Amino acid sequence: MKRFNSLIPFLTLIVIILVSFSASCDKRNPPPIIPTPPEPPSLSDMREITSIKAVPDTIYADNNVTFSRISVQVKDGENFGVRNQMVNFKTDIGNIITDVTTDSTGVATSTFWDSGDTGMATIVAIVRNFHETVKDSIISMDSDTIRVYIAPVPEIDQIKLEAKNSAVVAGVPIDMEVQEVIPFTARPLYADGTNLPDNSLVTFSCTQGYFVASDDTDLGLETVVKTVNGRATVRYNSGTSSNVGPGEELGSVTASIGGVESDALISISPDAPSSILLKSFVDGVPSQTSDVGSSSEIMIKAT
Repeated sequence: MKRFNSLIPFLTLIVIILVSFSASCDKRNPPPIIPTPPEPPSLSDMREITSIKAVPDTIYADNNVTFSRISVQVKDGENFGVRNQMVNFKTDIGNIITDVTTDSTGVATSTFWDSGDTGMATIVAIVRNFHETVKDSIISMDSDTIRVYIAPVPEIDQIKLEAKNSAVVAGVPIDMEVQEVIPFTARPLYADGTNLPDNSLVTFSCTQGYFVASDDTDLGLETVVKTVNGRATVRYNSGTSSNVGPGEELGSVTASIGGVESDALISISPDAPSSILLKSFVDGVPSQTSDVGSSSEIMIKAT
């Protein structure tokens, strides 16, 4: 028995060797195959966002009156702009056009606007170059971030009104003749003296005459104009009636936005005739004509 016990360690070692040899010969468990590392992408397949810009970098929470243009430049490894490359945009607050394709210069431009919230928006642009044949396989990708501040809308303080390219003075009428057309320009200002953003809507109204489009189409007594570079301009026609006679009231043109308004008084005089044509109402035959201011005499004979 003692002899058998002395053989136990030796037998155990033999069993371990046999088990190890059997496992190494088991074709059902081949040794792992390490895949060959993929080759790095070519320079033309690489994608990089080299710049990102926001113009302007501050907008207002004004229901999409103001907005910012977010532009990114996408280049490949050879520093060439990549055309027709999809760029994805996302933001934590506000709204943005999510999928934009680059133009011929490699620039993709999205539009960002408010959703009623205020605060600092973080906008992320992501570019991915997918493999042409392997589905969902990304060859190269890059991303960049920019911030745009959404500010509360300040109060509108005043509207500066101009007529005939001169500032309107309160209580001083603008002299016009019938059927005369002049431009009126309104410049609304915030309390801090800055212009309102482009596309702000200014309402123009008048009590006499009417507004006209650039092609002289009649726009009526009231029209709405968007601001461009802080200014809204409309064309005003004084109409066919004067208002300088005894007891007649002057006309007015008013510009208004956000509960603030500014107006100008309009004095409309009859137009001076260039000539006077006299007719004999007996037989309807035209008589002589004479220019205004002429000293020549006209003889009228009734028969």
